[in-house]
Amino acid sequence: MTRAPKRSPRERLLDTAADLFSAHGIRAVPVDRIVQESGVSKMTLYRHFPAKDDLVAATLTERDAPLRALLEAVAAQAGTTPRAQLLGLFRGLEPWFASTGFRGCRFANASLEVGADDAVVRDITRAHKEQIRAFLERLAREAGLTRPAELSRELMIVYDGGIVTAAMQGDPAVARTMAKVTRSLVDAHTPAPTPVP
Repeated sequence: MTRAPKRSPRERLLDTAADLFSAHGIRAVPVDRIVQESGVSKMTLYRHFPAKDDLVAATLTERDAPLRALLEAVAAQAGTTPRAQLLGLFRGLEPWFASTGFRGCRFANASLEVGADDAVVRDITRAHKEQIRAFLERLAREAGLTRPAELSRELMIVYDGGIVTAAMQGDPAVARTMAKVTRSLVDAHTPAPTPVP
């Protein structure tokens, strides 16, 4: 039997902080609680993260690429063509919405809680959302849809709005509504067939 690799103090701090921030909010979680629950000394915490803001920024940065990779994997599972991937992506979020501890998007939550007061958090969260929008635009472009940049902005409203709604209502089936709205938007951006002479 293979043992899981031992997590470093930094990893324990990041995992503990991320879980606590997600469950209770960034401002509500004191550094002492992170230290206590991670089992890492306060001196070690401050060696890695001189201020709480540094820890907040690191938890977001560490989770940026994995979340975007997960979205791309969900899209890939939805179909073999860019159009099918766009149509199936949001429906594929239902298991996430149904997962224990789902509390919405940690990037949106962080931005709404501290983004206006913290330029670093604001920049990280905006960059994360822009990367997702760019991914949606790429799929739309590859699918041959009209005005792919406009469509990607519309789909980001579906994405962010759907996540907030699923978290507030505690209803994973919101993903199915997201998929229906996406189909309407994709159909609206589908080029009209060329008339046969």
